[in-house]
Amino acid sequence: MPVIVTVSCSAPEPRHRELQLQTEELEKEFVELKKRYRLLKKKNLTITRELEEIEEERPKTPEYYYQKGLEYEGTDTFTAYDFFRILHDRYPGHDLTDSAIRKMQEIGKLNYDRIMRDLNSKPTRVEKIESLEQNLLIYHEYLGRPDLELLVKTLKTLKQSEDQ
Repeated sequence: MPVIVTVSCSAPEPRHRELQLQTEELEKEFVELKKRYRLLKKKNLTITRELEEIEEERPKTPEYYYQKGLEYEGTDTFTAYDFFRILHDRYPGHDLTDSAIRKMQEIGKLNYDRIMRDLNSKPTRVEKIESLEQNLLIYHEYLGRPDLELLVKTLKTLKQSEDQ
């Protein structure tokens, strides 16, 4: 004989209905927050672009070049040196020029020391000559005059020794 099952649907408990309403409210709020987030993100991108344009149009000042030089000093000495040199060349009488010259001298000395370490690591005279020639091509603009002259003299001495 078939079994008859009766299912009765009773009204949801009040707590269940309350949670359902809270969930619906939170979902609506979440959708609104997502819309606001997208709008704010879009505004942020627009403002960032505008700021970059203003920065590009801003006249370059001695302070700008000095700060940029300091910014690159630890990571890219060539770029840092270039910023200090621009400050030195364009604003020779400015208060920051002396400091820029000192920074250029420090970077030049670091470059000289790098070249000398590389030179001293080479075992043969031929390797030393090749190393020094290559480093002079790379670093010649980023060395102080006395160091550059000393390196050129060293190269000449090495080449003369080779000829003998």
